Parts: sequence; structure tokens; C-alpha cells
Amino acid sequence: MTTMQVTISTAYGISCAILAFVWAATHRRDKRTAPLIYGILGVTFVYAIGFPAMLGFEDRIAPTKYDALLYQLDACLGISVEAYLRILPHSLSVVLTAIYQGLLWMITLWAWIQLTKPWGNFRALVTAMITGYATAGFLYLIVPACGPAYFPASVLLSGSIKPELLHGYPNAMPSMHVASAFMLMLFAGPSRWLRVTSILFLIGTAFGTVLGEHYFVDWAGAIAFACFAASVGLREKRRAAIYFAATLAWLFLIRFAGPVMIEYPVIL
Repeated sequence: MTTMQVTISTAYGISCAILAFVWAATHRRDKRTAPLIYGILGVTFVYAIGFPAMLGFEDRIAPTKYDALLYQLDACLGISVEAYLRILPHSLSVVLTAIYQGLLWMITLWAWIQLTKPWGNFRALVTAMITGYATAGFLYLIVPACGPAYFPASVLLSGSIKPELLHGYPNAMPSMHVASAFMLMLFAGPSRWLRVTSILFLIGTAFGTVLGEHYFVDWAGAIAFACFAASVGLREKRRAAIYFAATLAWLFLIRFAGPVMIEYPVIL
């Protein structure tokens, strides 16, 4: 686990524990209290212990990473993380980082909204999130990559697309930050303010992912994957199957036809 993960999970657990205590103290007879508290505990456990343990195991069984291929696919789209960081103002990068790191709090806020609003669907949102994070662990093994911040810059800039041995969490593809933010947008309900807020959060999160953790090419797969998880939460089996097939097709296309896509960029 990285120092940043320890800091974020600790800050999240403490801050949400305080809020949950206040909520429980003022809503003792409210049946919604227990689901909210258990949800906070679950998120804290998964982010602080469960996910890092799973990613550490996947790093051991998939030490070869495809970051160079993803970086060149970005270049074929006309942009690279390196070029993006070069033109991005520092003040904006600070804002995007804050948005990116605020995902856990945003998920918790959205869960609380789903619990308290008449139109809310707490069960569907929780099911969607659990489905997403549980399934993502398996999908990471299709195109294992760590993100440009953890990959040697000399290799990325050399034009090579060969997989390289690298120890690090292979969670760059698909981006669960983008997928989670997109799911929040799907569960914004009829409120105009929530829809606007979720869209802005999605945009900020997406551009925050490419500050070093992910690649631009991750976005497409993440959106399809978010639609799959949300469909599972809403019990729309046919839609879930279609979106999951689209996610798999995108990942396998990159893994096995990535070099062809780079040679013929029109495919992208």
C-alpha cells in the first residue's frame, strides 16, 4: 500500500466515522443509520486492505506491464500524458488531484443521498459499486498496467510498445475512478443540481486520472464498464451482458490488436 493510500483511507475512515456518529446520535430510530455505517466501514476496509492485497497478488502473477502500449495508443489519439502535464497549469493540477482523491467521500455522499431521497435507490448503487470493484480485479489482468507515473519515462518516450517487467499495482486499465464517477452520474436521479454536480465531478475525475495514474485510452473501457456495473445494480441483465461484452472486447482488442491499432490509427 502506498503512503497516499494510507493517508486517504485513514482520513476517510476518521472523517466519515465522525459524521456517522453524529448521524446515529441524531437519528437513533432511523433504520437508514445501520446501512450507512456498514457501508462506510465496508468502503474503508476495501480501500485500505482488500484492494491493495488483491492488487499486490495480481502484480506477482502478472509482472509484465503494458504501459508502453497504452502510452503509444494515447499518442495515436493525438495526445499523451506527458504533453498534457506539460501544458496543465499547476493550480489546475492541484484542483484535479483533490477531485480525484475525493472519490471515496463522493461515493459516501451519493449513498447518503440514495438513502434519504424518495427516489433514491441505495441497494442498486451499492450493488453496482460492489460489482464494479469485485469484477475490476479480474479485468486488470487482461491489460496489466501501472500508470505513467510508475513506468520509466525513457521507455515511454522511446516509442517502444513492448511489455516490460515492472513491479507495481496493475490497476490502470480500466480506470475505476472514471467508472465510479460515471456510475454516480447514472444515479443522480431527477435533481438538476445533482446531475450537474456529478457531470462536473466526472470531468474533474477523468482529467485527474491522467495526472499519472492512468492513460486517456482508459476512459472508453471505464465508461462501458460503469454501464455494466450500473445495469447489474438495476437488475437489467440484458444491458449488463451487452456492456460487459463491450468492455471485454475493448480490453482484448488493446491487448492483442494494440500494435495494429497503432500502425493504423484510423481504427481508433
